[in-house]
Amino acid sequence: MIKYCKKCVMPNSRPGIVFGSNGVCSACQTYEKRKTIDWDKRYKELEALCDKYRGSNGNSYDCAIAVSGGKDSHYQVDLMKNKLGMNPILFSVEDNFPMTEASKHNIKNISEAFGCDVISLKPNIRAQKK
Repeated sequence: MIKYCKKCVMPNSRPGIVFGSNGVCSACQTYEKRKTIDWDKRYKELEALCDKYRGSNGNSYDCAIAVSGGKDSHYQVDLMKNKLGMNPILFSVEDNFPMTEASKHNIKNISEAFGCDVISLKPNIRAQKK
């Protein structure tokens, strides 16, 4: 019998979804937890972590960011490079499905816009299956 989340109407037939005793799905429960996070405190923790490593390799990279070419990738690189003053190296790992032209274009744009080097890797299928 299909049941639905009391908040978002997610069906219990979706793979990996779990419902609490209150009838609310795990995705909604996780979303609710976000409201209790002190985001200013978390940002200060990130700043302190960046302070510890910023410039630790001279003029070389002081952090690494995995990028896919999506909006989150742009945001993460902007945050680390422009707001926190880090010098990231970017990594793009392609699975064995072809990367879309849009993703390739966006990763190139991220590299150019922020002046970051990108290392792209396409692992062999045996390694990927392991």
